[in-house]
Amino acid sequence: MVEITINNCQDPFECKKCVQACPFNVIALDPVELESHEVVKKWQLITIFKELCNGCGRCVEACPEGRISIREEAEADRAKCVELIREDKEFQEYLEKRGVAKPWENAA
Repeated sequence: MVEITINNCQDPFECKKCVQACPFNVIALDPVELESHEVVKKWQLITIFKELCNGCGRCVEACPEGRISIREEAEADRAKCVELIREDKEFQEYLEKRGVAKPWENAA
């Protein structure tokens, strides 16, 4: 598994390059400050479905400010996450509907 660090991205909503670059939708926009119930005043980047990150580095390359870094973690952790995905048929259907590659099929 990969650890993703996002450092002080100032205006992620305007840029969105890392969000668009990630093939597994691991990076997402999260509203942190609302002006009203319909208007978001401030956004932040968060990581979701981190276990799907394959460490391709596309988010790192796409960030014009160099604010994203990734670091490999123990392969045992990745294997455990892939096993959880293998067991979760509902999540697999969700990924297939979104056209996401099937990491549980290529894992050792």
